[in-house]
Amino acid sequence: MPERQRMTTRLKTLFQRPELFVLAGGINPIGAKMAEALGYDAFYMSGGNTSAHQLGWPDSGTSMRDMVDNARKIVLTVQIPVFADADTGYGDAISTHYTVREYIQAGIAGAHIEDQTFPPKSGPRRRCISIKAQQDAGAAAAWFPALTTMAGLQANWDFLSDFQQRGTLALDALRAQAAQSPWGVASNGRILDEPRLRSMEEKYLPD
Repeated sequence: MPERQRMTTRLKTLFQRPELFVLAGGINPIGAKMAEALGYDAFYMSGGNTSAHQLGWPDSGTSMRDMVDNARKIVLTVQIPVFADADTGYGDAISTHYTVREYIQAGIAGAHIEDQTFPPKSGPRRRCISIKAQQDAGAAAAWFPALTTMAGLQANWDFLSDFQQRGTLALDALRAQAAQSPWGVASNGRILDEPRLRSMEEKYLPD
């Protein structure tokens, strides 16, 4: 509870600042770890991207349980607030109340609920609820829901296509290109803090 309260307080402080902050969006723990490692103030778990990357389905394919289970994994890996898409609350007012409780238990620091009617529809078929049912809400944040996935999606597509044509020569080219990056090579070991794991092994699993 103290840790969750600290994250909610940190997120509230970010929204209260006069300057914009970036919510780096994505769908998984490694994306959140990258955002944290690069100094982003908060991470945003996107519903549409979770649906695409976890289920292989367009936006609106996720359930509340899918989102909560995914959120819990992300929250456990980072020390920055995690803000999440809560769709329309996944039902009526009672369902929305239950959704918020589940998000809190998962450690989510904040969430937004769309002003669509339920069940939601995609694209231009969306219908908004009456403005009378809405309340004013503050915002000082810039949302980029696919910030940790968009470039990777295109890069994966290009690399798989290249590998089909050139085989392992494509791997060599990719490694050479990564070595020239001004930001260094992105590897699991670097992003996931392997030295921390080794120090834990030395402490708790001595030879």
